[in-house]
Amino acid sequence: MANSDISFANLPIPTKKKWSKWSTQMRVLFRYQDVHEVVDGDHQEFPVGEVDDQKAKERKKDNKKLFIIHQCVDDAHFEKIQHAKTAREAWSILIRCHTRGEKIKKVKLQTLRRQYELMQMMEGDRVREYFDKVIAITNQMKGCGEVITDLMVIKKIMRSLPQKFNYIVVAIEESRELDKMKIEELDVDANTLPAVKKSSSRRGSAASQSKGVGELVIVNDEKGVFGLPDLMRAAAEVLGNGSFGSSYKAVMANGVAVVVKRTREMNVLEKDGFDAEMRKLTSLKHWNILTPLAYHFRKDEKLVISEYVPKGSLLFSLHGDRGSSHTELDWPARMKVVGGIAEGMNYLHKELGSSDLPHGNLKSSNVLLGPDNEPLLVDYGFSGMVNPSSAAQTLFAYKAPEAAENGEISHSCDVYCLGVVILEILTGKFPSQYLSTGKGGTDVVQWVETAISEGRVAEVVDPEIANSRKSVGEMEQLLHIGAACTRSNPLQRLGMEEAFRRIDQVRSESGLVKGSRTTEVLPSLVDDYEDAQEFESQGHFDNSHRRHGTDSFGSVDNIELGSS
Repeated sequence: MANSDISFANLPIPTKKKWSKWSTQMRVLFRYQDVHEVVDGDHQEFPVGEVDDQKAKERKKDNKKLFIIHQCVDDAHFEKIQHAKTAREAWSILIRCHTRGEKIKKVKLQTLRRQYELMQMMEGDRVREYFDKVIAITNQMKGCGEVITDLMVIKKIMRSLPQKFNYIVVAIEESRELDKMKIEELDVDANTLPAVKKSSSRRGSAASQSKGVGELVIVNDEKGVFGLPDLMRAAAEVLGNGSFGSSYKAVMANGVAVVVKRTREMNVLEKDGFDAEMRKLTSLKHWNILTPLAYHFRKDEKLVISEYVPKGSLLFSLHGDRGSSHTELDWPARMKVVGGIAEGMNYLHKELGSSDLPHGNLKSSNVLLGPDNEPLLVDYGFSGMVNPSSAAQTLFAYKAPEAAENGEISHSCDVYCLGVVILEILTGKFPSQYLSTGKGGTDVVQWVETAISEGRVAEVVDPEIANSRKSVGEMEQLLHIGAACTRSNPLQRLGMEEAFRRIDQVRSESGLVKGSRTTEVLPSLVDDYEDAQEFESQGHFDNSHRRHGTDSFGSVDNIELGSS
């Protein structure tokens, strides 16, 4: 043998965490002692009890191997191999023990991951106790080999706090750089939380400058003046998540309800450019246009605050609700909705005519229904602020054939969107064009085009309005207008002004007289709380998570504001 002397001063000892290192050291040791067969798979077993010279030498060599293994294990491992008669048998036992341990550890890690994902702080829990629970599970996961950074734990804790701690989450994010924070700095003891808020207020100016954060800019004070602290303390209710982000309803302390929308898809412009675009949008005045009340600029995300419209979206009334709001959509109501949408779009195309896409994202989820089913357009005019890389995924106008196939954007894309909405309203079908995969729903464009070519237009009219026999001619006229707006060749489509003119003519012939928008008066911030309670008791605060559709512009998510 290469070396018959063995020094036992620093022999490796196996542990659960260092098995790989130990097995590598053992291989080197066996090779150094010229008994590597036990780990390299060349070991030849022999019958126990044979006494010839060759077998005696093999037995002596194997005893040396077994002796080395005995010297290199702790008491726990020795108990497992003490009855092994050969080195190969002892080595195999150690391998099996380790493999079984790895499987157990893997199952345990999967269980811990699931527990970690589902962890939420309940309303009755103490913050300190919840914090300790999260840390305890993450430490167990680390013990099973999981790599978890401080940033991951911090975001988990902040993301899963109840709504009443919204202002704390915002205060921390406004005043700290999360990627540089340590877990120890996130001392969320219930007694210290208010101190965090005060501390962040003192640091607000510097934090705002470093992170590109501005104050809440009020652009319409019809509902009163409010600030970010009012929103952060508001009772929040998630309304939906969509291509732009998410949105929620916030009811402030005095009862005023607004919709806060958040997006991370509008980072093209710096603050001055963004302010200019928002001022342009908020200067619009039309009864079919819902202008924002306020906005908030951050470098990586934007907030837009608008009036809360209780009845919700056209999408919800058509497809998601079979209650009163759906029943109200008889033929006169649908005629009114189509006329109002067309009127609002015509106004946008005149006021924002310099933009390639004056609206850019017209679909039924972005049409809210006000009092008496007066349609209100929202989420318009953002195309110039949207990141080019995500425009095709976030703006419905990019579903127009020329945009989808060749990236050609023009006013005609908005006309295509108007046509899809008209066909949706007249047929009552959910358009497959709204789905990113195109699978599901009904291709209303192709369906109506085929019906017109085959002379069976009446068959595609929604049965729920088809019984208005005196109005069948008006319905068919609108279906033809919708089809003319959705032709695949943009040069053959109607212009927006012509589309509105034709729709307005049908509306006039139907006997529906267009009127000014009847605005539902919400309590202002200077009203007292009793007025707000009376308003709520009349049923204006709806708890549905679906009323504003599932594709609104974005939101200050009540537990994730500013997190990545």
